[in-house]
Amino acid sequence: MSVITINDRGEHTIITKGALDNVLGICSNLQSGDGIHPLDAPARIEIEKRFSEWSDQGFRVLGLATKIIDGQHAAYSHADENGLTFTGFLLFFDPPKADVQQVIVDLAKRGVQLKIITGDNQKVARHVAEAVNLSLQGVLTGRELNDLKDEALWHQAEHTTLFAEVDPNQKERIISR
Repeated sequence: MSVITINDRGEHTIITKGALDNVLGICSNLQSGDGIHPLDAPARIEIEKRFSEWSDQGFRVLGLATKIIDGQHAAYSHADENGLTFTGFLLFFDPPKADVQQVIVDLAKRGVQLKIITGDNQKVARHVAEAVNLSLQGVLTGRELNDLKDEALWHQAEHTTLFAEVDPNQKERIISR
């Protein structure tokens, strides 16, 4: 998601936040304590390492990027989202409710099979599943889901507890089987 801001000097800045892979994919620079530098392979590795560490701890991690742009556009478009400068991360932590483990036990006693379907990355989703003692029978990502025909998904869904990194259309595909 991107927004355009205008400061008191009339400069237009695009500010983009979103899934880290998507944000890094439109960045060519990195802002650090000593200025702006090209976003090279070692910097990407460090960014991805931080992302992985925070995800393993259960944080939802988004990337943040900016770019000063020409303010003369009549309308902005997706094409403006390129050559941005990666400026950092947004971290969110939403721990499970205290009584959720008992709810899961109660549901299982009633024969309810619980599944997690989320847009969060699979490391965060796994962390949540572990935190609530949900036994994982299988994990399927949105990328893997794209490669499955409906019949294969229907079969796979029976044996999958966790669907991660899925978009709204994929969520609909999963639940409408």
